[in-house]
Amino acid sequence: MIDKLDSYGQLTYRGAWALEIIAASMGLLTALLLGSQAYQESDSAIPLDAILMAIPFVMVAFAELTKIPIATLLFVAPIIYKPFALIALVLLAAITFETVVGGLDTALSQRQEKFRNIESKITEVVSKI
Repeated sequence: MIDKLDSYGQLTYRGAWALEIIAASMGLLTALLLGSQAYQESDSAIPLDAILMAIPFVMVAFAELTKIPIATLLFVAPIIYKPFALIALVLLAAITFETVVGGLDTALSQRQEKFRNIESKITEVVSKI
């Protein structure tokens, strides 16, 4: 039974790392896409603008990769350090949650803007009739 639990633990550990690597990769991809979009869509943009747009997502991507080591620390650290590890893990989860909510809000705003543009064109055509 212990051997079976050990193999499940290893599988879970590898799965958690895979998930965090995917999340960090998505954060880096988001940083790249938003940075390049900010640079391309602005007439007065400089490369620094793209970098400034991308930096928060790069930071969050690296923060994603610290979750597994901190969760591991939570199990192996002496009891006096466990509350600090737990607080760090909760803060990292909050950062991830806030980033996802911000990304969803940005995506929704972009979609709404496209619909507003279509709506204004329809209104313009109808008013000419």
